[in-house]
Formats: sequence, structure tokens, C-alpha cells
Amino acid sequence: MIDFVLNLRGKRTKQKENWESIFFDKHELYFNAICVDLRDISGYGLLLLGDFFKVSNYNENIKISQVEEYFKGNFYAIEVEEESISVKSSGFSLLPVFYDNENKYIGSSVLLLNELLVSKEYTYNKKWELNQLLFNYQFSDDTIFNQIKLLSSFSIITVKNNNFYFNKTLQIVDYIEKSPLPWKKSLSNISELFIDIASKYIPDEKSAISFTGGFDGRTLVSIAKFYNKDFSTYSYGLKTSDDVIIPCGNSKLLKIPYQSLLLDEGYIKSQFYKHSLCYTNNSNGGNGFIYSHSSYAAEELSGKNKYLITGVCGSELFRAIHLTGAVTSRELIGLFTCSNFNDYYNLLANSKSMKYLKIESYKNELKEIAEITWQYKQRFSSKLGLNQKLYIFVYEEIFRKFFGSMVKAQMNYINVRTPYTDLNFFKELIKTDLSGVYSDFLTENPYKRFKGQLLYAEVIRRTQKKLYWSKTGKGYPPAFVRQPLLRPLLFYPFFSKRVKRLFSKADLDNLSIISGIRENFENLILYDNHNYETHRFNDDLVKLSETTNENLRDNMIVEYKKNFGL
Repeated sequence: MIDFVLNLRGKRTKQKENWESIFFDKHELYFNAICVDLRDISGYGLLLLGDFFKVSNYNENIKISQVEEYFKGNFYAIEVEEESISVKSSGFSLLPVFYDNENKYIGSSVLLLNELLVSKEYTYNKKWELNQLLFNYQFSDDTIFNQIKLLSSFSIITVKNNNFYFNKTLQIVDYIEKSPLPWKKSLSNISELFIDIASKYIPDEKSAISFTGGFDGRTLVSIAKFYNKDFSTYSYGLKTSDDVIIPCGNSKLLKIPYQSLLLDEGYIKSQFYKHSLCYTNNSNGGNGFIYSHSSYAAEELSGKNKYLITGVCGSELFRAIHLTGAVTSRELIGLFTCSNFNDYYNLLANSKSMKYLKIESYKNELKEIAEITWQYKQRFSSKLGLNQKLYIFVYEEIFRKFFGSMVKAQMNYINVRTPYTDLNFFKELIKTDLSGVYSDFLTENPYKRFKGQLLYAEVIRRTQKKLYWSKTGKGYPPAFVRQPLLRPLLFYPFFSKRVKRLFSKADLDNLSIISGIRENFENLILYDNHNYETHRFNDDLVKLSETTNENLRDNMIVEYKKNFGL
């Protein structure tokens, strides 16, 4: 658990079991998290909440803006000064900070602010619903409640004299190079840097490392094995999934412990719905019906492990985005590709993602979202390329809103560490064209995209040769990426997958999402609601199958309102 609220003394209306309080002059910090108090004898200085580890010696005089020079991890930093209190989230702000501008409350959860502090209920924000459907997360600072806002990434919020002040500490655009260092000159140094940095995120205590058929987890496992860390590995899926078969075989090859969290009938019947709701509530509105397995894995692993090491954000750091889906929706890509506002607005207004809404009830909200998102795009310099604009959004928004919601939900059970989000590594990586920000926009050419897997391949080559030559879920081993003479072989799995798609439909139930929904049909069915096309929704719900269009499957989000008790 990693949650807190910061409020004026005497304003909290409820008590929660196992929560603690620290009182300041005018404020109370109420929390349930690991806390380290670095304040001086006068009570001024820093408090850290969450999971963190020291990388440099510190003293009582360090400021909140300097905290990441001394500590790494996913945590909140709170600075107490004589007349003010400041709060920030570490790294890429994966852990959210919410604030109520009217009452001057700050917290880690919209639901906790609503539960613990307000005398009257917050009102539901209909823009939240549209944002979730169109983009899969909130585009701006909106939340499910009109009165609560989400703090921007890389920002510090300060309450002083009953006013809020905001300070942006990092701008991604400032780090984009006109002439990045070529990968051939930078690969060796960047690989060495990542090996060193990632090894510090993997503790000496018992931890579980996500090990799938891809590159992210394989790279972290290679480093952990190289440094002889005390760890086990895991993955989830069906018995027939590459994400189970491949890591199981590789774990035997390396003689390391492996646990397959099978999303079988037992999971579908007893865990799917429970963890769908847990994920939604613990992530401040993330789509729990799609990521139930993520919450389930965290709870299962917490029994024997103190830490979960995950490869989230790795692919987005290095590889060119080339598909629309859960991370980058069709509507998001449309924002960057549409040349005028009218075309963009029409794209949103005609989106199939909103097929279950009575759109007339959302007309004003839709227009407002279109205007806000278009203004976001307009702020970029014309000197930036299309892919660079998209990647600024990836680093500033997708990292924390998509992957951050996953980390926050999992940290309800276990400490989650994310080596790929280390800011020092990011600042060095973006100086080189190994960064995805310098790729071609939405390219699918495997010979151009191989650059996005080079760092993985080089790190694995240096740390674990057995995994270097072992096939991944992509259909080829890392060696094919790193060895120039073998690189043309990347085309074979690329084309074979496309040929396969011509003759067979993809099974979209590999994570038991559709099976879980069908099993819990009675809990999900919608009754009469003036905002929804309930008959259409319920008809499609009945027809769900393993080959149902993925967008239709993912739009089970309308159930969220009931889950939040709204």
C-alpha cells in the first residue's frame, strides 16, 4: 500500500485501520506507506513515502528538487518548510498526485480524497468517461471528479498561505537533440550504463522479475543472473501462450525459479472480477477488466516476495510506435496526423469507441476535449518532427497515465520497481538515436525498427549468452538484432505473421479477458440509463467471443460508473 492525504488539521472526517499521522503546524499528513523521515531537529526537511533506495549519501539540507540525486524508486517526496509544504512524485511521476484546488487537499487517490476529507460528495466528470473511451486514459489533468485535478508530470505542488503553487522541474523537449549521437558510437556506453543502473533496482532481498517472451523482462533477468541476485521469475497467460512457454523453457536453461500464473478456469471464476474492481479502484480508474491479471499477479507474488521488478516503459523508450491499441489509440494518432481541427473533431465524433453512448448527452464535453487536445498539439514547435511530438506525449503522459496506473494498482500489494524509468538513464539515452524519439513515425519496416531492440540485445550479449541465442516471442533471438549478417533474417517472422493473419483470426482471449467477462455476465449487464445505449451494449456483451474486435472488447469501461458507486 502506498497512499496518503495532506490536509489542514481537523478536516479529516474518517479514520482508517493501520494508517498513521504526522502533524505539522497547520497540516496533517495521513498515510499508509513505508516512511523515512529526513527532517532536521526543527521539523523541516524531507519525508519519503513508498519504495526507495539510496544511491548517494545525503544530508538534511537537500531540497525536494534534488531528491532523485540521492534516492531511486517509486515514491512520494514531501518537503516541510516553515511556511509551506511541497509534494512531488519520483521519476516519470508514475505515482499520481491529485489535488483539490478549492479545499487545498493533496493526495495519492481521488477516492481517498473523496472518502476521507469532503463533507459533501464530489460531482462526476463526464469528460473522464469520454477521455477513457477515446484515449484509454485521461488526456489532460481531468479526473473522475470535477473538483479534483491530476498534477502534471515532473512537477512539484506547494501549498503556502492557503494557495497552491506549481513548479515544472523537467521539460522533455529540452532534451531532444538536433543531431543525436549515432547508435554505433553510443551502444557500448549506454549498455554499460543500463547494466549498472538496472542492477541497483534489483535488490539483494528476494524479488520476482517479470519474464515473458519479449525483450524487456529477458534483459532484466540477464542482469539479475549476471549479478547473482536472489530472485525468481514469473509470467502469466494460458498454457499455450508464448509468454508462458518461452520463459518456462528459458528458466530451465538458466536453472532459475519460475512461476507460471495461469489465467485458467480457477482464475476466471474466482479472481477475474475481484481483481478487475481492485485494479480500477487502486489505479484511480484504470480499465480493470483488461488488466485484472496485473493486479492478480501482484497479490499472488506478494506472499513470497518483497519486490516485483517489471520491464514497463522499456519498449516505449527504444522502439518506434507502429500500432494503435491500448497504449496509443486511433484517436490519439489522429490528433497528430490530422492537419485541421474540423477533421480531428469529426474523427472523435464518429469514433466507434463511443458506440454505447448517447452522444447527445456528451456533446459539450466532446467539444471541450477536442479543443483541449488540439491546443496541446498546437503548443509544439514546428521544428519538431511528427514522431518527436508524439514521443513527448509518450514520455510526459503515457508513461504515468497508462503504465503508472498499473504500477499504482500493483503497489497496493507489493513494492514495484521499474528500472527503465530511471531519469539518469533516460537523459543519457535521449542524447543518442537509440531513443525511440528519433525513429520514423509509425514505421513497420523491421529493418528500420531493429534499432529499438539493439540495446536489449547488447545488454543480453554482455550478461547472458544463453538468452542471447534463445528465440523470443517475436520469432527470433536477440542475436539476430545485434549481428549484422543475421539481421536480414528479421524479415522472415515479420512476413510470416502477416501471412498467418490473412488465413486466421487472432485469439484475443490469451489473457482470459473475454472468458472472464462471460463468466461474470450478470455483474456487468447494464440496466436502463439515459446516457447509454443499454440494449446495444448488452447485445454485444452476449456475443463476445475469442475473435471479437479488440476495440469492442476493451470498451467494457462503461461499467466503471457503477464500480465507483456513482
